Amino acid sequence: MRLDYADETELNNWLDRLDRDLVYPAVSELIFTITPELTATEVVDRALAYRPIGMRAVVRATGQPVP
Repeated sequence: MRLDYADETELNNWLDRLDRDLVYPAVSELIFTITPELTATEVVDRALAYRPIGMRAVVRATGQPVP
């Protein structure tokens, strides 16, 4: 993906914003390591499509959680 930014601070600000706003665990990997390169739209589409695995707590019959 072609990146247009003024300096490293601006780049880091954009990456921080993406990390904060999207649930995807490593947005920068989509931008910098996927081959062939993704477009900006494809990066956002993949990040928005991500659904984390839901974890359920195991509870004993007494209602107490299992450590």
